[in-house]
Amino acid sequence: DGVNIANGKLCVKTGAKPYETTESIISVKYDFDHLGRYNNNVVQGFKYTDIRFFKYEQDTIDVIEYTQKLNMYNATFTKSYKLNNNETTRDIYIEHESLALQQYPYCFLQNIKIENRESVAIDISMYHILSHNDNLTEVEYYNNTIDGVHMFSGKGVDSERKITVYTNSAYKFNNVDVKGMSMGDNESANQFLVSIPGNDFVELSIITGMMSTSDFGEPERELMRILLNIYDKPLKVDHNKKWIDVWRTADIVIHQKTNIDGDEIDEATKSTERFQRHIKYA
Repeated sequence: DGVNIANGKLCVKTGAKPYETTESIISVKYDFDHLGRYNNNVVQGFKYTDIRFFKYEQDTIDVIEYTQKLNMYNATFTKSYKLNNNETTRDIYIEHESLALQQYPYCFLQNIKIENRESVAIDISMYHILSHNDNLTEVEYYNNTIDGVHMFSGKGVDSERKITVYTNSAYKFNNVDVKGMSMGDNESANQFLVSIPGNDFVELSIITGMMSTSDFGEPERELMRILLNIYDKPLKVDHNKKWIDVWRTADIVIHQKTNIDGDEIDEATKSTERFQRHIKYA
C-alpha cells in the first residue's frame, strides 16, 4: 500500500513502482467548514519524488531487482533497483533515498546515486516530474536560476479550500546538462542529460519544499528564501542528528512477562533486552 515519509508538515506516500508516488500532502490550518472530518487539516499537494531514467515513457524500460527499505532509526526510505533499456540493452543501477527533513518541516531531500557497472561510459536522460491531482486548479510551472541554483517550481489553487499551494525544487547537480521542461496532463518534467564513466557512478540531490498560503502570505518568496539558505548545509547529517535526539529521549519501555518458567527466564530476558535495544529499527 506504500510507505508514508513524513515530518509533521509534509508527507509522501510511496507507490508500487519506483517512479510513481501514490500521494503527496501538506498539513494546513483547521477551518470551521472542515471540522469533524478525518482529514480536516491536510491538502493534496504537488508530487515531487517521481524520477524516471532513459525515457519519459517507460514502456521499453524494465525494472529489475527492486527493493525498498525503511530505516526507522533515521526515517530514511531507500529504493534500490536495476534498470534495463530494451532499445539499447544498457543497464544502470539506482539507489534513491528520500527524507522528510526533521529539522526543516517544509522541506524534503532526495539523494540519487546512478551507477554504471559496465566498462563503457554511458549518457542517459533523467526526468524529474512535478504532478498534481484534480483538486489543484490554475496550475503553473516554472524554471528559474537564482544565485546559480537551478529551480523547478509549481503553484496551484486548492479548489475547495481556496488556498494556494506552492512547491519549489533546488537541484544539486555537477556536470549535468539541463535539457528543458515539457508539459503533460496534470504534470510537468525537467529533463537532464547525465554522463557516467565506465565502472563509476554519479550522485545527485534534489531539495524540495512545499508551502501554502495557509502557512505564509507569500509562500513563493518564503520557500525560495529557505531553499537558498539551506542549500549548502549538511542536510542528511543534521536530519540524522535530529532523529538521534528523538530516540535518545524516547520513553518506550518493554516490560517482561512475570509468569515465565524458570528454565526459560534467561532466554526471555535476553529476548526482552534485544527487543528493547532494536525497537528503534522496528
